[in-house]
Amino acid sequence: MQYLLGLDVGSSSVKASLVEAVTGACVASAFFPQTEERIVSWQPGWAEQDVDWWWGNVQRSTQAVLARSGAVPADLSYAQMNDLAAQAPAGSEELSVLPFGNGAERLLGNRETGCGMLGLDFNRHTRAHLLRAAQEGIAFAFKCGIDVMAGMGAQVRTIHAGQANMFLSPIFRQTLADITGATIHLHDTDGAAGAAKGAGIGAGIYATPAEAFSTLRQLDTIQPQDNPDVQEAYAQWKRHTDNLTNNQ
Repeated sequence: MQYLLGLDVGSSSVKASLVEAVTGACVASAFFPQTEERIVSWQPGWAEQDVDWWWGNVQRSTQAVLARSGAVPADLSYAQMNDLAAQAPAGSEELSVLPFGNGAERLLGNRETGCGMLGLDFNRHTRAHLLRAAQEGIAFAFKCGIDVMAGMGAQVRTIHAGQANMFLSPIFRQTLADITGATIHLHDTDGAAGAAKGAGIGAGIYATPAEAFSTLRQLDTIQPQDNPDVQEAYAQWKRHTDNLTNNQ
């Protein structure tokens, strides 16, 4: 689907509208600031505004329109999405994404809860927040799975992962380390090869996990950090998840 973006730069505010190219329907609009922009008058009869204000309002109104419409440029690569997500602060400013919706979730007692997005504020959250909250939500779900394992007696202090899928994202990797307290060793491999190594450990081919992973080239080590914003975001996410489960 093709969209057209229009900008009306005025002295009071900047308005952005996104129009569907074929039908001409306006799918989203936004304007900034929410109150009339200030005008500087150095002398009687003069009226000036800083062009940086205009540019900042163009950015904010455009980001709001994209967030409201859900439109994502077709040429936005995974790396670009990661860069954009990094523009939002840790915790995504109270925006939570519950990354379910692929059928019954064993993590949620085999309930079909669907995906959820809570706390979205169109005047504050941008596409960057949406992208970061999605990555954080997946890391938080990962943490819930680790908690289940801990309840069965398995203590996870180290995570070996291939540089693939979600582990391509620095935000996801650091969030997962921070929320679990586990050190992540990132290897030049993928999940399928890791599964084969795990099978070898289970079959007794490798004497220890260290032996199994000894032939892998390690790319990076992610140490957990004390990040109160991430911890608070996880606590909020867990409350949302618990409420979702209890209401099913």
